[in-house]
Amino acid sequence: MTLIVGLMSPKRAILVSDRRLSRNGSLYDDETNKATALFCADGRVAVAFTGLAIAGKFQTSRVLLRLLAEAGKPDNLLLPTIQRFAVLMTEELKSLRIPAKDKHLRIIFAGYQYQQSTAAPMLIQVANAADSAGVIQAVAGEKFLIWTARDPLGIGSFGFGTTSGVRPADRAKLKQLLAEDRPAEALVDKAVDTIRNAADSLRSKNAVGKQCMSIVVPLQGGLVANYHSAEAKNMMYQPSIVVSTPTMSLTSEGGSIEQLDPSTPRPLVVPKTGRNQRCPCGSGLKYKKCCGRTPMLKIP
Repeated sequence: MTLIVGLMSPKRAILVSDRRLSRNGSLYDDETNKATALFCADGRVAVAFTGLAIAGKFQTSRVLLRLLAEAGKPDNLLLPTIQRFAVLMTEELKSLRIPAKDKHLRIIFAGYQYQQSTAAPMLIQVANAADSAGVIQAVAGEKFLIWTARDPLGIGSFGFGTTSGVRPADRAKLKQLLAEDRPAEALVDKAVDTIRNAADSLRSKNAVGKQCMSIVVPLQGGLVANYHSAEAKNMMYQPSIVVSTPTMSLTSEGGSIEQLDPSTPRPLVVPKTGRNQRCPCGSGLKYKKCCGRTPMLKIP
């Protein structure tokens, strides 16, 4: 399971997901990528999943890339791609021999569909964990169904996955920041903070991690992906990418950048802290004069 925070406004769509993989309430891996950027001929969205991650040789992150690329044919259009993806994912899980209660899987798409001179915000959930009315069920169904919230979507914050540990105060703050039209950086920072507070809650039952990935899809301009580490590390992770357009079809599985030189004085990434506090890298300098911000990946 995982926790995804989705934020939608007329100017941007944001998905922030944790990277924890747990089995039976025990930590298995804290750096499993669940975030993907999808580009189609008429739109672009951030994608994240919660629920089933690994079952034997089945890995949702890899299956998702393969099926999204396949679903892009023949027209490379965003909404038809998602519709075909739901059908393909239904067939894929039919062959997976595990109990239905372990097949829960929800894939979230957040971004924009462009039609001539207009851009329609899009928030779509593809899931086998809910009935036709959208009510979450204990046992996964056979089919992946689609729920779409489209224009006019307005402003909203949404939680997917293990949301039981999310504090009401954090929900209220996210709504406030959206209403105030705060910059994407402030929204992402609060979404990461919300996930980490939920990770500390006993209600989350150890299913939510503090390592996070964010993807910001602005109304115009390139996507921005950011890895948010809760500790100083010499490794920075990246989301996966799927491109499905008339001139290009490619997938890139979420990779990593590692700092190999042990003599380098500063870690590659550090947790964000107060501007005037000591930098977590251990340099003794103020954060604003040292590591500053976590490096971001900008995607045209």
